[in-house]
Amino acid sequence: MWAGLLIKRGNKMQDFTWCAEYADGTHLVEIEESGKAHLFKEIQKDKLIAFGLAGRGMSLYYDVSTGIFNLAGRIVELAYRVGEKEYPLTGQTKLYNDCISFKQAYTEISPLTCRRSNTRIVQYCFGYKVRLQLGDLELHFKPVVFIPYDRPVYATFRLVADRDIADGELVIRRNGQTMEQIPVPLQKGVGLEAMWEVR
Repeated sequence: MWAGLLIKRGNKMQDFTWCAEYADGTHLVEIEESGKAHLFKEIQKDKLIAFGLAGRGMSLYYDVSTGIFNLAGRIVELAYRVGEKEYPLTGQTKLYNDCISFKQAYTEISPLTCRRSNTRIVQYCFGYKVRLQLGDLELHFKPVVFIPYDRPVYATFRLVADRDIADGELVIRRNGQTMEQIPVPLQKGVGLEAMWEVR
């Protein structure tokens, strides 16, 4: 579905729409071609196999069974490394079905008339959150991909660990090649967020 039908998505109301693909071959989209809108809470997370955004001639999504992202043909996998030990954040035998999608927008309000102008979307966002038990380490992980109008696509990766880790780093691989190793020392119970420009 992602390679064909939904790559054409986008509509008069907004450039990107979220798309949920189910195991039975059906899908649910935020706004159908007919104009009918669906609520995010209508997504059947227990049947979900892929989730993401489509529009402007491209599709960006993740595989629910692995958490691995496909960002317009770029396969992005993630791991957390502590010393010589690597903890895969994607590719676990777990459902990554707690999907996230939102838009960031602004509206200008005139202080003289108290009237507002049209709301303008400045970026579209999607991702997921998951709790991972990785042997001796428990991590809460929340990757979110941002598609802004005025700059390149980027992603944030939020991590919370069950213990202090002074020498940890986030490993980002694209199409199997290590692209980035970002130092991410963690304090027990304190979230830290790393940002990466998708390339």
